[in-house]
Amino acid sequence: MLRAKVGVPPAIVFSQFPAAGKPALSGSVVIVYVSVRGGSKNQIVAEAIRNALLTTVNEELARAGLEADPFTLGGLRELVDTAAGRMEAERRTGPADLERAQQHLTKIMRELQAEAERRGTFTVAPAQLEVALGRLCPIWPFC
Repeated sequence: MLRAKVGVPPAIVFSQFPAAGKPALSGSVVIVYVSVRGGSKNQIVAEAIRNALLTTVNEELARAGLEADPFTLGGLRELVDTAAGRMEAERRTGPADLERAQQHLTKIMRELQAEAERRGTFTVAPAQLEVALGRLCPIWPFC
C-alpha cells in the first residue's frame, strides 16, 4: 500500500505490478497525485477528480502490464489535469460526469495499450500517447 504525507508535492512512484499473463518487467510506473489539505470547495472537488482519474490511469497501466517512460507519465498527468480543469470550468463535476470521464480515459488507455502491442512493446512512449489521442479525439473532457 502506498501512503503519502500531506503537503508532499506530486510524485512519481515506481512499484511492481505484474499483470496476469504478462511477464514481470522491471516495474510498472504508478502516478501518485498527493492532495494538500485546505483550499476552496472547487479546489477540493478538482483534486478529487484528478485523484480519481489518476487512479484510472494506474489501474489501466497495471491491468495491461505496461510501463510508461517519465515523459509519457508527464503527458498522462497533463491530460488528467487538463480534463479536471475543464470539468470544473464547465461545472460538470457530478458522479455521472466523473464516471463518463473515467470511461473515456479507459478508452484512451486501452488505445494506448493497443498501440504498444502494435509496436511489440510493453513500454509506452509519448509518440504512442499522441497516436492514441489522435485516434480518439475529440473525447470529453480530454480533448
